[in-house]
Parts: sequence; structure tokens; C-alpha cells
Amino acid sequence: MKRRGRSLLRLAPRVVVAGALGVACAVGETGEAAGDRSGVDGGSNDGVTVPEGGPSGSSDGGRGDGGGDEDGVDYGPPGPIGPPTGSACSKPGEEFVHTCGQCGRQVAVCLDGAVGPYGPCRDEKRGPDHCIPGVASTETCGYCGTKIRACRNDCTWTETKCKGETVAEDRCVPGTVERRLADCDDGEKRTYTCADTCAWAAPSACAPSP
Repeated sequence: MKRRGRSLLRLAPRVVVAGALGVACAVGETGEAAGDRSGVDGGSNDGVTVPEGGPSGSSDGGRGDGGGDEDGVDYGPPGPIGPPTGSACSKPGEEFVHTCGQCGRQVAVCLDGAVGPYGPCRDEKRGPDHCIPGVASTETCGYCGTKIRACRNDCTWTETKCKGETVAEDRCVPGTVERRLADCDDGEKRTYTCADTCAWAAPSACAPSP
């Protein structure tokens, strides 16, 4: 489809945020300097068009329906999803916003009755406190329990509550080390170490206190 990037500058485009159907994050896209709203500047848009048949979820497992899932993770509401490149549109110059990368945005323009290619992914949230939506991992916590650390649709981290902890009366936190008198002679103690099972391992022999 032939593009007419220069002629679009004379139009007064109206931004349309499509219905929030889900997060469609394009992992690996590079963010560019903020300030250019559309990226429709006559340059190359290779690799940044929305696939035919509708926007797809990210390859990293981003959640597009918002709310919680079977693991109890609250991913929050998804970002805007634009219509696929090439789909029909009726207002020349109309702009469509599509979520990309780390909560960035791509913009496409209605050209000759069809949605044009989406521009580069811009205005992404970068830094140590931000992440790619849908990324999740299971971590140990408490007394041999587990929790899920996941990236929400707003590119921030969240954690579930610690579940499945052992309820044994003599439970301990793995790696904990204690020196106890036990049945040792005066001036001696045994070393007790908590194993990965949250139970105390067999103590060491009695030894003088350091």
C-alpha cells in the first residue's frame, strides 16, 4: 500500500484508543526518544506493524485481560490495543494507539480507508523498577513456601502472598545456624543448621565455643 506521509501533516488527526482487549507487548523492540507521537515520519516501519487477524499477546506471556489469574496474580488493566495494519477505517488521518514493549506506544494512521503501518515503539518505561508485562517467576519464601513475582500490565512488579509453608512445630528458615548447649560439657556447644527442607539437620559434635 502506497504511503503518503508528507500529506498527512496538513490533517488534524484525532487520536482513537482502541478497546482494551489485551496487552500486546513486542519484546525486543527498542524505544526511541519521547516526543514524537506517531512515528509516521516517512521512515522505515519494518517490523513494527500489528499482525493481520488482530493484535497478539507478547511472546513473554503478557496478560491481556486484566485482573487476577489462576495463580492469584493481579496484572491490572491492559494498555490500549490498536486494530491490525490493513484493517478498514473510515476517517483519513485518524490515529490508532497500540501498546508495545515496556508500556510504550505505537501509532498508526488511517490511509486510503485502511490502517497504515505502526510507527516505532516510543515512551517506554525503563529503569530498575520497571519490567516487561507478563514476565513471572516462582520464588521460595518463609518456611519453604512459594510466591509468584510478576510484572503487571503497567510495567511494575507485584508479588503474591507466601503459600504452602510448612507448619511443623520445629520448623526453621533454611540457612539459619544456631549454637546450642544441648548435652555438651561446660564451655562446649553443638552447631545446628537449618536444611533446605525447613527442618533442623543433625547437629555437629560438641565443640568449644569460639
